[in-house]
Amino acid sequence: KFLDKIDPDVICYLINAVYFKGTWTVKFDKKDTKEGDFTLADGSKKKMAMMELKDEFNFYFGDDCAAVRLNLGKDKKAAMWFVLPAEDKNLDEFIGELTTAQVDQWRAKCAQKDGETKGVVTIPRFKLGYKKTLNDALKAQGMPRAFDQTKAQFPKLGTTGQNIFIGRVLHEAVL
Repeated sequence: KFLDKIDPDVICYLINAVYFKGTWTVKFDKKDTKEGDFTLADGSKKKMAMMELKDEFNFYFGDDCAAVRLNLGKDKKAAMWFVLPAEDKNLDEFIGELTTAQVDQWRAKCAQKDGETKGVVTIPRFKLGYKKTLNDALKAQGMPRAFDQTKAQFPKLGTTGQNIFIGRVLHEAVL
């Protein structure tokens, strides 16, 4: 399903797909998943399956937001951060003002705490996906010739009598 169509003239495909199916270190129990209100960016509410977990977490509470780290895997080497902007913050403005330094500050403050803090985390059940054609990004990174039918040079890919070039580069990630 990754490709929407397969052209018979295509010699090969360059595809990048990332599928992450990790498990939470402390799993959400299905019996604690209930329908609840999720507030959208425009302030409206939507009924969604909301997962709830009571445990010890790394939390950050600040004037601008609250954040929590949820660990993945037994070794906790991977984690996902959930960030909730302060009630008086517009989501688009919050994201627009977000910096790497702020995220580093949240992480550092969480790490400074003695262990984790007991609490309850409620998040919507979700599946995230991202699919993008990368042609323009790769051209901007310095490889426009590879996409040009008259200038590309891939002689080891075959001898069809026509110049071989990259028509499309796809990337897809699913979480």
